[in-house]
Amino acid sequence: MKNSKVSFGTHLKHLLKANRQTQLAMAKALSVPNATVSYWVNDKYVPSEAMMRKIADFLKLPVSALVDVTVREDQVEKTEISFGSNLMRLIKLNKLTQAELAEALSVPTSTVSYWVRDMQSPTVKRVKLIADFFKISVSELVEPEMDEPVRATMVVMRHLVATRQEKVRKYAEGQLLEQFKISDHSY
Repeated sequence: MKNSKVSFGTHLKHLLKANRQTQLAMAKALSVPNATVSYWVNDKYVPSEAMMRKIADFLKLPVSALVDVTVREDQVEKTEISFGSNLMRLIKLNKLTQAELAEALSVPTSTVSYWVRDMQSPTVKRVKLIADFFKISVSELVEPEMDEPVRATMVVMRHLVATRQEKVRKYAEGQLLEQFKISDHSY
């Protein structure tokens, strides 16, 4: 299990304090129960990607200011989007069969079939193995909220060697910083 130097919850607490905001004010602004915000700041869960954007908007910060911490993979909040449909999308996107995925994960084909039909859920360990197989994060596996250009970029990245992946990542980070410099002028 990966741990960070500063947990997401601790980071969020600092951001709330720095912005002179309370957990209750955040909960009301985001239309979530106060307990949800409490779970986040106490490191029980990490908000979904969509919620991260809402939190960033609430704090008037770029999303990168929120996610500039590493979180434990077991903290990823469950998504309302079907795990099975996302898994099937990844299988098709990578031009695989359920049987090929099953063989790679050392599970029966029927198990993968149950997963894609949302009749069973894989164990946390298997989720990590599936994410590793597709070379994506656990978050990307369980929270497939991304537009088509991002998905297409991920497919290309999967086929690049590590040195080229690093070049693409650095370029994307540069673009993100440039974008935030431009958008920060609007505040």
